[in-house]
Amino acid sequence: MTGDMVLLGKLGRTFRLEGGLRFHPLGRAEGQAVTRLDRVFVAGLGESAVRKVHHQGGRWIIYLKRVRRLEQAQQLVNTAVYATRDSLSATEEGVFFLDLLTRLPVFVDGVAYGRVVGVEPAGQQDLLILDSAGEERWVPLQAPYVRVTPERIEIDRPPPGLLEQE
Repeated sequence: MTGDMVLLGKLGRTFRLEGGLRFHPLGRAEGQAVTRLDRVFVAGLGESAVRKVHHQGGRWIIYLKRVRRLEQAQQLVNTAVYATRDSLSATEEGVFFLDLLTRLPVFVDGVAYGRVVGVEPAGQQDLLILDSAGEERWVPLQAPYVRVTPERIEIDRPPPGLLEQE
């Protein structure tokens, strides 16, 4: 996707005959955001207005204006859902759009370390995938020594061995 699009998650199995789909958000911020958005961009469909979103049985269900029948919804199973960056509102403290963390520079104890190359959603403890001089390291995003700003990731006094090169 282009730089102004943010990955929110993907569509899962269909739900009911009127074209509903299960929505699997990347993280908590993405799940909250989809309930407030008027429009999303779906791979293979393009831009579509959101008819409604609700939470049922521990799962998000999304209904798109351009998808009114089960057959249409079936074509979208496992496709990615995006929103424009400017359509996303601020999140609560400590909740991040995981796609926006990718490519941020990482500083360890104030010294440039590398970049975020990915985020692995892992339930209560998402993992940042960092690249430093071609070496990959994984760091728990919600750890007390990790601080996220819109411009960078700061890691202060990480546990011994977490980021050391082999």
